[in-house]
Amino acid sequence: MSVSKKIRSVYKGKVHKKGEAVKTIGKLLYGEISRNGVEQFIKSLPREITSKDTFLDIGSGRGKMVIHMALSNPIRRSVGVELHTARHRDANRLKKKIGHINDTRVEFINKDILDTE
Repeated sequence: MSVSKKIRSVYKGKVHKKGEAVKTIGKLLYGEISRNGVEQFIKSLPREITSKDTFLDIGSGRGKMVIHMALSNPIRRSVGVELHTARHRDANRLKKKIGHINDTRVEFINKDILDTE
């Protein structure tokens, strides 16, 4: 599967009903970024991403941005930290579904960022 197809499959299917992209769960706020949003983010960076860089997504949710960054860039590591256990599980499922993503390049951590090194 090509990189472009893998990235498309990251965003396949809807997680929320229309108009419900941002949700409050207790005191936790959750929203998802679109494929276009990630691509705009990459374009807005002050320099090109290299194989020496690490991307860190705090509150990585279902892991779409973490996986997208790893697939579309020569990045050394792409790490997501997510407090919510169900979303963390979804991120690992998505990583497995996409396949052929090196475990040392993409990592999901299920912890509070304040308790993470």
